[in-house]
Amino acid sequence: MRINNNQSTKIRILDSYRNEMQLAIKARIDGNLNLAIHHYERAHILSQKYTIPHLKSHLGMLRIGFLRKDPRENVG
Repeated sequence: MRINNNQSTKIRILDSYRNEMQLAIKARIDGNLNLAIHHYERAHILSQKYTIPHLKSHLGMLRIGFLRKDPRENVG
């Protein structure tokens, strides 16, 4: 079965998204919130065309905002 270019691009983007989310979660668990937000932001950019992954990246960033106790980060 041949995968067309659009499918191939989508697979690569979503694979990269999943990798960034895994790195963000690991950084958050390790307590490195600056690194976690970096990876969530990268996942956010990668997932802009895909609603559910995009929402998950927003939720990850929101969680970091709560952990930092920074209401400005959660509003902006």
